[in-house]
Amino acid sequence: NIGNISYTISNGDVCYVGGIVGYAHAGITLTDCANYGAITAQGAMHVAGICGALFADSTFIRCANFGSVTPTIGDSFEEVAGGGAYTGGIIGRSY
Repeated sequence: NIGNISYTISNGDVCYVGGIVGYAHAGITLTDCANYGAITAQGAMHVAGICGALFADSTFIRCANFGSVTPTIGDSFEEVAGGGAYTGGIIGRSY
């Protein structure tokens, strides 16, 4: 990915934002992937440069993030509780 990704959530749903994959179900393999774009997410719970949420038995091989990852948190309780709750340069949250 060489483009920028921007996402805003306003209804309290759980969402997954990543430069390559938002939500990776169990057993996937990502090989030779890279994100160069900036990731910004308003109120998102799982935010990362490569994968927002990664589930069991998945593998990343030679993956890299060179872009910035910026979860933004608003003023309401829901945004503070959920905004960027799981944030990482490569993976936001691993289950």
